[in-house]
Amino acid sequence: MFQTRYKNEGIRIALVDDHARVRDALAAVLGREENFSVVGTGASADEAVRLAEDLLPDVLLLDINMPGDGIAAAGRIFRSCPAVRIVMLTSADDAYLVDAALSAGARGYLIKGEPASVIAKSIRDAVGERSFIAPSLAARLLSSPGYGSPWDASPDSPIELVEREEQILRRLSQGLTYIEIAEGTGLSEAAVAAFVTNILMKLHAQTVAEAVPNSI
Repeated sequence: MFQTRYKNEGIRIALVDDHARVRDALAAVLGREENFSVVGTGASADEAVRLAEDLLPDVLLLDINMPGDGIAAAGRIFRSCPAVRIVMLTSADDAYLVDAALSAGARGYLIKGEPASVIAKSIRDAVGERSFIAPSLAARLLSSPGYGSPWDASPDSPIELVEREEQILRRLSQGLTYIEIAEGTGLSEAAVAAFVTNILMKLHAQTVAEAVPNSI
């Protein structure tokens, strides 16, 4: 079931797993961490993409074995929402899946059952633009063939803004502030700022002024 809610503070996290008990347990554990806010949950690849595009969380915890395939969802989210850091949290521990997930754009890879402290560290590392691999998998990954990094994608790749991003960029071009946009869209000011960051990353722009002529 796709669920969302907006929070204004801390690291904004979305959880996607097709097992409700896993989602509820994770939400409870992460909710106790300082500066963590669980802003949405889902149960399928399509819902993961919707969460990413609608909420633009700082970190998306994503299972692999679920309807629609988690790795495929990671690739779609990486292309659509580069500001979202993806961390796979799964029971699948094959080295080739780790390779596939990282190649799709994931920043981290965890095995279910890891202590809460390890999950929290992986989230903070992802926000800090650092990768995190479950210690139990690190040795196997180092001995496997190198993976192709998606972070070297060409700036000439096709760029598409989702409806929410177009809506925000249009308002920015009209001179509205983040606060005014938040009031008009029902988003928090922090969420608006996150969307603007994602827009700039997708358009390879440094400022909103650079982004507007390319898309409006």
